[in-house]
Amino acid sequence: GIKKLEMKSFEFLKNCEFCRLAKAKRNTFKGSVSRSTVLGKYWYADIKGPFEKPSLIHQNTYVFGIIEGKTRYLLQFYIKKKSDVDRCLKLWYEEKVKALRLTSKGEELRRISINTDMGESTSNIIIEYLNGVGITLTSTCPHTPEQNMIIERAWRTIGESAIAMMLTACLSEVYWEEARKAACYMYNRSPSTFDASFTASPFEIYFGTVASVSHWKIFGSTCYPVNLIRAKGNHEPKAW
Repeated sequence: GIKKLEMKSFEFLKNCEFCRLAKAKRNTFKGSVSRSTVLGKYWYADIKGPFEKPSLIHQNTYVFGIIEGKTRYLLQFYIKKKSDVDRCLKLWYEEKVKALRLTSKGEELRRISINTDMGESTSNIIIEYLNGVGITLTSTCPHTPEQNMIIERAWRTIGESAIAMMLTACLSEVYWEEARKAACYMYNRSPSTFDASFTASPFEIYFGTVASVSHWKIFGSTCYPVNLIRAKGNHEPKAW
């Protein structure tokens, strides 16, 4: 058999060219991004997909997410193709950015920044639209997800939660959209476990009010929706 040899007998392996080529890996990223002090000033966006199976009801294959920098409040848009991202950004501007600008003080939100990767949001149509409404689009370098780490970390939380809920409820993969919606809903209403200085949930910081959780149910629970169009005078079930 092979006998135990002294480590110095293998010193030459430290400079082995082929070992370096075979074992190369990226350095671990341990940085952090400080929270913005102005609500709605900085946003981070990314897209996930295509998923292997379209969602059950709407047949979506992508999810586009935008997260606010101060509160970490996450928005999700479910789409069928990447070209639908421009519609999502317009909806985000109309429903969120306009409202924040109306309630902001001074010129804090005159210019807003949104950071994304090099793919889905860099078309000339999107850039021109965002510039026209006072939003600056910045993009990360290729193959550097750590530069968009805020939403990348949120994606991991949402994805792992969705998987766990589907496994617990014994649901197939086609329910991924419903699972991610539920995971996002809980994420926005739960305090951060990574930043002890923020004891409030993203929802509470964003809207200034405590979110109600009394209506929460276990994902995958059996329910019996009432049949509201049931004919009177019969003895058929009142629920499905």
